[in-house]
Amino acid sequence: MPTQITELMLMNAASAVATPDVPTADYARWISRRIHALTLLILLVALIGFSLFAMQAFEARLAPEIGRKSATIGRILTAQIERAVGYGIPFAQLTGMDPFLSSVFQDNPEVAYLLITDATGTILYAAGPGAVEGQAALVSSGAVMPLPEEATSTRSVGAFYDTALIMKRGDNRIGALHIGVRQSFVRGQLAEIVYDVLTVLVVALLVAFEMVAVLVALRVARPLARAERLLERLRRGDFRYDGNGSKSDEVGRFTTALATVTRRVNERYWRLVQEAEEIKAGQIDPSIVARIEAVMSRLKTRFHFLALGALPINLREPSLAAVRGPLFLFVLAEELSRSFMPLYIRQLYTANPMIIPGLSEDTMIGLPMALFMLCIAVTTPFAGCWTDRWGTRRLFIVALLPGLAGAIGTALAGSVLDLLLFRSLSAISYAMATIACQGYIAQTAPAGGRARAMAIFVGSIMLAAICGTAIGGVLADRIGYRATFLIAAGLIPLAAALLLVLLDDPPVQWVKPDPDKGSQSGWRAFQALLGNPRFVALMLGSAIPAKMILTGFLFFLTPLYLRHLGYDTATSGRVMMSYFVLMILLGPLAARWADHSDRHRSFVILGGLLSGTGVLGVLYWNDLWAVLAGVTALGLGQALLTAPTLALIPEICERECQRFGQATVLSALRVIERIGSVAGPLLAAWVLGRFGYAGSAAGSGVIVITGSVLLGLGLLALGDGRRAVPGRGLP
Repeated sequence: MPTQITELMLMNAASAVATPDVPTADYARWISRRIHALTLLILLVALIGFSLFAMQAFEARLAPEIGRKSATIGRILTAQIERAVGYGIPFAQLTGMDPFLSSVFQDNPEVAYLLITDATGTILYAAGPGAVEGQAALVSSGAVMPLPEEATSTRSVGAFYDTALIMKRGDNRIGALHIGVRQSFVRGQLAEIVYDVLTVLVVALLVAFEMVAVLVALRVARPLARAERLLERLRRGDFRYDGNGSKSDEVGRFTTALATVTRRVNERYWRLVQEAEEIKAGQIDPSIVARIEAVMSRLKTRFHFLALGALPINLREPSLAAVRGPLFLFVLAEELSRSFMPLYIRQLYTANPMIIPGLSEDTMIGLPMALFMLCIAVTTPFAGCWTDRWGTRRLFIVALLPGLAGAIGTALAGSVLDLLLFRSLSAISYAMATIACQGYIAQTAPAGGRARAMAIFVGSIMLAAICGTAIGGVLADRIGYRATFLIAAGLIPLAAALLLVLLDDPPVQWVKPDPDKGSQSGWRAFQALLGNPRFVALMLGSAIPAKMILTGFLFFLTPLYLRHLGYDTATSGRVMMSYFVLMILLGPLAARWADHSDRHRSFVILGGLLSGTGVLGVLYWNDLWAVLAGVTALGLGQALLTAPTLALIPEICERECQRFGQATVLSALRVIERIGSVAGPLLAAWVLGRFGYAGSAAGSGVIVITGSVLLGLGLLALGDGRRAVPGRGLP
């Protein structure tokens, strides 16, 4: 009887956990999506409200601030004029007034005119690019006569804000100084503020999106999914698992309660086993013993219990979201300087020139950027081995140390030589951290979801690039280059703290590859690939030129060119941001179109032609829109060719992929294309010194166009390299 009661209790416990009619929908995903949407909606409303308030405040204060600055300039001028008149020089016969007034415009470009009138309103002296227009506006509006009652007054006159200051000799009013600032200048300043506020709004939303995604995944979706898996196992009668939930939230307490039930069920089961053995030992009737064994057999068949003394199996699994937050913050720290790095290098070079025979100033500016790319290329293969040996968590923490030293050292650098050292440290740190995160994602992603997991990795990097490029330009304009680097340095410990809280290395024992065998296999793969004319054509015609135009035109030339045209760093950041936005929006679509049409070669060639052709516009239009068009075309072209280039590898290198593995071949592609990343800034700088900005940008475009044309002709002559294999026909 006790045996039957215990059996009935176990069956009822299992059936009470879940019934067969419970739907199998993913409740964790359902709930997390709604929490995510609600949080972002609240943030969006709050940030839009703050942005509108900030813009109204700026608009209300900007014109009076311009008036106060004009009044400050006017007081300096009137004091000197009044002093001269006080010495007895006739007010209408002051000499040297043209150069005296013209000196004001050098340091105050917003001032359009300076006009001096006598007590009768007659204009005695005039200077400035808007003097004629301002004089006509003052006369037609009657602003010159009578003299204003206030000592200083500002009012709108025609297309100007006119600030008038009364000049005196003793107690007598002898005339007035009129300082004019174009209203279009004030509107332009307001527009810059609006652009900055909108940039901050977009970046804040993107950062909030990333952080909310991480928190929802770790604190909501993962606990719910863990509870759901535990319930499913209990429903099937499997009492060997433990959710290991946190007691600080409702889901965690629920999971802990389930674990308590599981432990008690296992205790009851082993108590039942002990009772059954005692009953069997005291029975002499074989039929009773047979019935007891039948009941126990039914229990073992229907349910699964822990072995006596064994610990429950922990259902907690590594989460891809755990690495997403630290990676985003780390890459954001590096990307903050994207929009002004060449300008900062030029500033250091100008302050402390470093003369190297054979290297021009432009080449010296491109040298730190090229060295940064070179150090990434050299460190990447070693970082993969270090990840296997030390684990993601430890390697990421180690990587942050040179990153922190590099960011602080870059902020305090006194010369280009100092910058070379500290940017090398930053590059080593960047390679180690990104490869560590990539290795973690590869290890923890399910076998059928690695592509989606890598999309999370790439998406975090691209999102950080958008935020860093845009907000870095705004920060550099407002607080300076060095302070922005210090902010980047502050983000690195924050990434480390987030990593320590969220990330656990995968509890999987991986077989470490033989280093000697791996290096030999990689070298043989390089030799085989360089003997494949299709692969060589792809590298020389697309992969290397694509990286050259990216680092040469976008990263090196664009900030310098826009500064040459008179635009600030915030504008450079917004222009460069458009490239990353297009890559995120169009990259997946282009990959899907290329796969659907099976025309990867066409997409690669078209992307190269579009990238190069768009840049050629700077030869005909020397303005902001030409640069923006070139960056936009580059983003469109790179979005079209990036994924299809990777998809072409199994087609044109089928034999090498079968022999060495597709991962090894793709790694070789990544290493080889770094040649373009290193050469891009150096080549752009060399051409810049000889043919100017337009010539250097156009040269990058010509290289990409030429490479794309030669690639198309080469693949047409060589064929696509595909061979029919069993089970697959030629498309």
